[in-house]
Amino acid sequence: MKQYRLKDKLSKEQELSEAKFTFFTNISHEFRTPLTLILSPLKELILRKDLQADLTDSLITMEKNADRLLNLITQLLDFRKAEHGLLQLSASNGNFAKFSEEVFLYFKEQAKSKDIKYTFQTSKKEIQFPFDRNKMEIVLCNLISNSLKYSNKGDSIQVYISQENNECIISIKDTGIGMTKDAVNKIFDRFYQIKSTNTSNILGSGIGLSFTKKIIELHNGSIDVLSKLHKGTEFMIRIPLTSENTAKPKSVTSEEIKRYKSIDELKNLQVGSKENTVLVVDDNDDIRNYLNQLLKTEYNILTAKDGVEAVEIATTEIPDLILCDIMMPRKDGLAVSSELKSQITTSHIPIILLTARSSNMYEIQGLETGADDFITKPFDPQVVKARISSALQNRTKIREYFSNKVRFQPSSKETETQNPEDIFIEKAILLVETNLNNENFDLKMMQDKLYMSQSSLYRKIKSLTGLSLTGFIRSIRLKKAAELILTTNDKLSVVSLHVGFNDYKYFRESFKKQFGCLPSDYRDEKSS
Repeated sequence: MKQYRLKDKLSKEQELSEAKFTFFTNISHEFRTPLTLILSPLKELILRKDLQADLTDSLITMEKNADRLLNLITQLLDFRKAEHGLLQLSASNGNFAKFSEEVFLYFKEQAKSKDIKYTFQTSKKEIQFPFDRNKMEIVLCNLISNSLKYSNKGDSIQVYISQENNECIISIKDTGIGMTKDAVNKIFDRFYQIKSTNTSNILGSGIGLSFTKKIIELHNGSIDVLSKLHKGTEFMIRIPLTSENTAKPKSVTSEEIKRYKSIDELKNLQVGSKENTVLVVDDNDDIRNYLNQLLKTEYNILTAKDGVEAVEIATTEIPDLILCDIMMPRKDGLAVSSELKSQITTSHIPIILLTARSSNMYEIQGLETGADDFITKPFDPQVVKARISSALQNRTKIREYFSNKVRFQPSSKETETQNPEDIFIEKAILLVETNLNNENFDLKMMQDKLYMSQSSLYRKIKSLTGLSLTGFIRSIRLKKAAELILTTNDKLSVVSLHVGFNDYKYFRESFKKQFGCLPSDYRDEKSS
């Protein structure tokens, strides 16, 4: 009888937990519409040139915080996907030891400012296996930032990466405030939050560690925690190295599709490991389905049935190309092109417009909005494929151009072109260069200064340069180091410190990777 009551109690708790999470998910969907309606006129107002500077600053602050709310809602919806097997990995083979060291170094200054002993060790220089870099960066950043949050002056944090029995083992251990046994048992529960031992404040959103566990499980790995109050905490992750054990995209049942048929839940179902993502926008179901079938073997496909959906998906997902019909209800293709090309987060995305009209006026209007190409219906499927391929190749050339600008070309405070992408990259480069010795400079400050959310900033930089945010900052530091090597007689170790590298060995390795030679050889070669 007692066992039955316990089982019944657990069942009711699970039902209550699911009901609570469903409520939060539904509320999140409801928040998106008014937030979008707040952000759209805000963006229009910010672009007006007749506004006073102080009013524009206030509007930008409003836009930034509305974007933050939208980003939090998106994270909650992504977590919901993970809960129901809808989140997928984009795994590729890589050196996890080197990858984790790069993530580790991002928090080095933060640890130094808190006077925490912060160390990184690995049993091997190379631990190769397939993993999703973006999602594993979320895992490492979450665990390291938690250790920093719950550690005080004089504590230590150690990140140790090793390989044992065909597994990669990740250990993040601290001597911080630790947790009670009750907290350890609940740490991976959804919405569970730890109260600080020093205050009554609740820390964190309560989904970080639960989401971390989901990502590890997608890699077919496991995560465990050992902790003692006032002694410290250790998180131990084990991930299999063999490619056949890497999590594959899970199939979605028809029942799940019926339950989660909103745009937010379904727009990523078809996204696999293909390199480029194409957003197809058309109000005609047959044409939309036909284009999906035509292109899905070569590209990840997202779909929208009108312009309003297209703007929402493009803003949150940042596809590599948009194929958009002109004549649509609610918002036509010309308005979609104009809006996406006018906002900094999406202005770089190539847009190809489709129309059944043969008049040149539509083509002229489309190109005036910033659209990159134009296809008239009825179209030849091979022409559609060729136009998409050509647009993406041009995007690759532009990416190489910006990559060279970031890594090698001298920066300029005055941009010769009015191209918004050039202006954006120059602004981002100068922001990093002016903060080379600023210990408080981090990705948070960067996104605040550029008025973008972290996800939008990451996708923008990645799309334009092919670099991650940390790679972008590192490349600028190295370019500045090359300039100092040629223009000063400073010791190379001093140059390393000037540009923000506290680890000289890491500086030499990174410099050689970017410039093809060691700093000493670079100085000798250029001098001769």
